[in-house]
Amino acid sequence: MFTPNFTTNNGESKTLFSTAAAELRKQDIVRFPTGCNSLDNLLDGGIEAGVITQVYGPPGSGKTQLCHTLCVMLSSDYGAIYIDNEGSFRPERIKEIAKARGFDSKQILQKILVTKALDSKQHESCIEAACSACEINSSKIKLLIVDSIIYHYRAECAGRSKLSEKIQRLNKYMHLLLKTASSNAVAVMVTNHQTQSSVDGFNRVVPLGGYALSYASKYRIRLDYRRARLDLGPCPTQDDISFAINERGFTDIADD
Repeated sequence: MFTPNFTTNNGESKTLFSTAAAELRKQDIVRFPTGCNSLDNLLDGGIEAGVITQVYGPPGSGKTQLCHTLCVMLSSDYGAIYIDNEGSFRPERIKEIAKARGFDSKQILQKILVTKALDSKQHESCIEAACSACEINSSKIKLLIVDSIIYHYRAECAGRSKLSEKIQRLNKYMHLLLKTASSNAVAVMVTNHQTQSSVDGFNRVVPLGGYALSYASKYRIRLDYRRARLDLGPCPTQDDISFAINERGFTDIADD
């Protein structure tokens, strides 16, 4: 088969393309369990490393509970970074989930690096620092959580006059997160909020941030009243799954 090449300045011939078959052979997808078998099945095995997964829903729908449970379920060989924009990270909740699942809570708390951002500038600095840490510790840090990605922009860039600025900044930092995920096989989880949008005369629930978030996310999960749906992914489905939230964190109904 013909493969297009190009010649470098020093006369070397290099290939720009590879076949789809070769790309398939290179894939060795790593996934991390969510703590809920039903959600893992929806995601073909769990949260995928190397990409961004976005989870959105109304307040109290379970977004932060899922993030906490992900930290607990992460293999003891790996560490996590948690960027807390809403002041919702609870180490005591991590301890409770770990104990309920029979894990060493002290060991788990030690492997989670937490930072809190009080405004959008701090939020962006935290993302830059977290991505840098992932580069330096690429074999150790495998989970990066931003809870939530839109919180400070929503408060500080309200109104149409600042919409363009918000989108540009979201694009920049989602691109940085995506690059970090892809380059270091890190599972990036961002939480988001939802709003009502009128499209073609229909009122629909959509995540905030629009295309800036959607284009960078490989998976998007909607949570609502103990139900979850994968509405963006390689094989999105209209099927909902049920989940519970209890002392074990984000889990299956059977465990409730």
